[in-house]
Amino acid sequence: MTDYDAKWRVDLAHQIAARYPAEAVLLVGSAASGYADARSDLDLLMYWQTFPNEVQRHQIATEIGGQRITLSDSSDDDRAARGYAFCA
Repeated sequence: MTDYDAKWRVDLAHQIAARYPAEAVLLVGSAASGYADARSDLDLLMYWQTFPNEVQRHQIATEIGGQRITLSDSSDDDRAARGYAFCA
């Protein structure tokens, strides 16, 4: 664990929270507690009045440096996990 590993995740959480039209954003997990390491993810809980559509989410994510990724361990596209990756 380094301060850097937690700090860039907290900074990213602030960027995401400032861009998304959520009512509230809560950072949890290792970044929130200061125990993030190089392999830690970013755990955000977001509360919405109106959930942004796919186009809005994509625009916000790319504006703050996210790259679209798809994770799948099978050829069944319906089971693929999609999201955005952010790297320090």
